Amino acid sequence: MTLDDIQEELRHANDLISQKLQLPAPGTFAYPCGQKFVGTGTLTKSYVPVAAELFEAARGWNDEAPNHPAFCDMAQLMAISSDNKSYAEILGLIEKAKKQGGWLILAGHEIGTTGPQNTSVEMLRQLLAYLSDPANGIWIAPLGGC
Repeated sequence: MTLDDIQEELRHANDLISQKLQLPAPGTFAYPCGQKFVGTGTLTKSYVPVAAELFEAARGWNDEAPNHPAFCDMAQLMAISSDNKSYAEILGLIEKAKKQGGWLILAGHEIGTTGPQNTSVEMLRQLLAYLSDPANGIWIAPLGGC
């Protein structure tokens, strides 16, 4: 695909979503499989600028660190996989982000099924209980207009 193809496809998808759901176009975007480029070899081009133009924020996939609010790029936010992670593993990521003053974005695929890309319902139950307790000092907020 070319950058123009990507831009047209994203605009068309936003229009369809907006029309079908009768809501504003999505404000956030997830790069498919974290891929932010089109083309190959010397013809490779980033489509981060396209996402930056069309969305308030866009996230990657399977990154290794939380985002720092003072210097993160809203068009290339880092997201850490929640797939097949235990509550203890997720809690460790949260505590690390909290200590660093960072924003943690968790990204997962299927919920409650089995397979290589699955986020456990039980892990989510434990996580939501932890996150909703004000004593833990965690701030949760949606990102963008969605």
